[in-house]
Amino acid sequence: TYDEDDVIFCEYEVEGEQCYVIHAGEVAITKISEGVEKTLAILKSGDIFGEMSVLENKPRTATAIALSSVTVLALDYSGLLALVKAQPEFAHKLGVILGQRIVQSYRHLHNLVIDSPKLRVVDMLLWKSHEGGSSETPYTPMGPSELAEFVALSVDEVDHVLNEFVKVGRLKVYADKIELLDLRSLKRLIKPGT
Repeated sequence: TYDEDDVIFCEYEVEGEQCYVIHAGEVAITKISEGVEKTLAILKSGDIFGEMSVLENKPRTATAIALSSVTVLALDYSGLLALVKAQPEFAHKLGVILGQRIVQSYRHLHNLVIDSPKLRVVDMLLWKSHEGGSSETPYTPMGPSELAEFVALSVDEVDHVLNEFVKVGRLKVYADKIELLDLRSLKRLIKPGT
């Protein structure tokens, strides 16, 4: 178990002998790039992390920090293999997770090379957006401070961009989500002419 703000492991630690399956709580996966800590993922119950170090026997490639009180199942290489052999559906899930992580890493890198803070914020809002049913407004399940972490900008820079869009009726901002009121115009900012 870990308390909020506990560091579960650090980037570059050589002792990557265990991976973790989250039973309860949330974990942030972060990385330092150009002196700035960037959030790569927020993981929840059922998610696995730290598996790459166990599978490749290499140092950690990111830092894992408990965002709340967290309970995990810790598995070393033999425990991970036993779980995969005992539960083939877990092996499938692990393969899917690894594939998604590769795609997300490339997608996140794409976002971070966008020079314009405004376009970087819009790109992340669209990437992380979820469209609900016909009556539900599309939204991004993160507040301004979490969004700032993902796009590697200050909270002030992100607030400035969000306020600009709120004034023209394209967004509605809450503490834990951002509603995309004018999805089409936001998409046009990223892909002019569409």
